Amino acid sequence: MQTITPDQQAALQSFAKQNGRSWKAKLNALWMNAAAPQILHSLRNSHGPSWLASYRLPRADPQTPKATMPRHRHPKYRCSCALCGWHGLRSLLTQSNPCPHCRQCDVRRVI
Repeated sequence: MQTITPDQQAALQSFAKQNGRSWKAKLNALWMNAAAPQILHSLRNSHGPSWLASYRLPRADPQTPKATMPRHRHPKYRCSCALCGWHGLRSLLTQSNPCPHCRQCDVRRVI
């Protein structure tokens, strides 16, 4: 299988940018209806739909690590149990919060 040209690469990146997350499905639909622009349709003829399914767009700069979205984390609370003496960290405190150790008493927030 031949590699894609820089023009084809640029056309794929432009199409992906214009069509968002589902760009592959949209391009595949255009390919099936022979409605894709010539440069993109030539990729279907030379590489085929299975190639598109496994194709990954290159990063803008290979040296730059992939950006990650920050994860939402619940605040941690230092807690203790009045009955069994358990101490630990909890991520969520509610009105009725049983001790994870003895499961009988309520855990109170220390800090």
